[in-house]
Formats: sequence, C-alpha cells, structure tokens
Amino acid sequence: MVRTLLVGALLLASQAADDKPEKFAAEAKAWLEGLEKAELTFLKIGPTEVKGATFHGYPILHKKVLEEEKTSATLRAILSDPKSYSTDLYKCFEPGMGFRFRADGKESDLVICLTCSAIHAHKGNDTLFWLLSKEGVAQLNKIYLTNAPSEPKK
Repeated sequence: MVRTLLVGALLLASQAADDKPEKFAAEAKAWLEGLEKAELTFLKIGPTEVKGATFHGYPILHKKVLEEEKTSATLRAILSDPKSYSTDLYKCFEPGMGFRFRADGKESDLVICLTCSAIHAHKGNDTLFWLLSKEGVAQLNKIYLTNAPSEPKK
C-alpha cells in the first residue's frame, strides 16, 4: 500500500512538472468555450457530516447565480490568464467554492480550494486539474467575498 501511494505521489509530481501555467490557461479557455450562465456555490470546509445538498460531495452552504455580466466576464478573464496559474503542488484540497456553468442543457463544474490553490474542472466524465497562482487566488477570492452571503444579524 505504501508503495502504491509513493508511486501515485511520484506520478502526480511528474505530471505537475510537465504542466505549465500557459497549458492550464489554454485548457481553461477551451473548457469555458460555449458555457454561458454561471452559479457560484459556497461550500462547507473541513470534516463534516454531509446532510442535504452537495456539490461534488462537499456540503453546500449557499448558492448564487452570477447575473451580472461583468462578474462572469471577470471570471472568464481570470481563468483564461496564464498569470492566474502556478505549478506548485497542492496539499489539502478542502474546497470552499465552486462554479456551475450551464449551456444547451449541459452542466460543467469548477470545484476550487483557495487554501491550496487547486481547481478540479468537471465536464461530463472528464476532470482536469489546475493550480492557481497567488494572483489567481486573490482574484477569485474577490469574487468570493463580493458574492458571499451576509452574516445573519444577532
């Protein structure tokens, strides 16, 4: 078992060494092609008992359709920019946000961990893995904070 884990870690490390920010940006641009409406999903971070609705297995705290065209365009610009990506390996993957895009009756999802800077991009049965740069994390964090639900008043 330890040997299997070591081989898996080495394969992931060699894959990350071959991946470049330009490749991630090109994949993201192609991935976003034809997708229109975006919905931001806020996810519960950390170990938890899953009750209710989930997004790729992570409990949903809140959802918000991104109605404003400017926000959607900003999101596309961030994800298509090579400066938004890195080649550092991610460690935790405890996502706090996700995006669901819809077009022509199909859905495509991004599950994002801003702590370790990793994105899992799901489209149909395919999943791509991208790593954000500090700049990419900061820009997505702005979208997160701008759209976050306000705290209930006590």
